[in-house]
Amino acid sequence: MNRYRITYQKTGPLRYISHLDLQKIWIRTLLRAKIPLAYTQGFHPVPKISPGWPLALGWNGFGEMIDLWFDFDNLNPNYEITEKNLSDRINQNAPQGLNIVNLQLIPIYSPALTTITQSAVYEINFFTQISPDELRIKMEALFAVPSIIRSRRNKPYDLKPLIEEYSFNQEQDINTIMKIQMAARDSAMGRPDEVVDALGLNFDQIRYSRLCFILASS
Repeated sequence: MNRYRITYQKTGPLRYISHLDLQKIWIRTLLRAKIPLAYTQGFHPVPKISPGWPLALGWNGFGEMIDLWFDFDNLNPNYEITEKNLSDRINQNAPQGLNIVNLQLIPIYSPALTTITQSAVYEINFFTQISPDELRIKMEALFAVPSIIRSRRNKPYDLKPLIEEYSFNQEQDINTIMKIQMAARDSAMGRPDEVVDALGLNFDQIRYSRLCFILASS
C-alpha cells in the first residue's frame, strides 16, 4: 500500500460538483486509469481517500488537496510506477476541470490533511466598478472596529482574527482583485464571502477562487 498527496485543480464544470460527489469522480477516474485504490478492512470496505477541506460550490480551486492510498499489488507489473506516470495517467482519464498539478509519495501514517492545514489563500475577483484604493479603505474601516461579529449556523463568532493577510491589485485596469489569506482549521474556518458580506458589497458581481492551502509542515 502506498499513500500519495495530490494537489489538483477543480475548475470549469466541476466547480458545481459537491465535495461528496467529487470523491466519487476520483474513484471513477482511477478505475478508468486502471490504478487500484486500497480499501479499508472490515465488513464494508471503502476506498481509502482523505480529502482536504471542502470548496464552496461555484468556486474555482487551483490548489486543492487530497490523499489517496493505492494498492499496486494488482497493477500491471509492466507498468513503471513513478510520480509522473501516475499523474499523467490520471490526468488522461480525468473529466474536464480536474487536473493534477502535483503528486507526491508520503509516509503511510502521515497526519490527515485537515489536521495539518493552517490557512487557505483565496482570490476575490470584483467585476464591479471598485478600485483597489476604495477596497483598501473599506478593509481598513472594517479592521478599525474591535471585532467583526458574524453568525454561522446560528452561532456567533468573530471574523476579524480569521483574516490573516490581504492585498490588492487591478487586472488590465478593469477588475480589482483581492488576495486574502484566512484561517483554515477545524476550530477556526474563515470564508472570503463572509468578508465580502461584512464589507456590504454585491455578491452577484464577484468570482471566488481558492489558490492554495498552507500546511503546518510547510
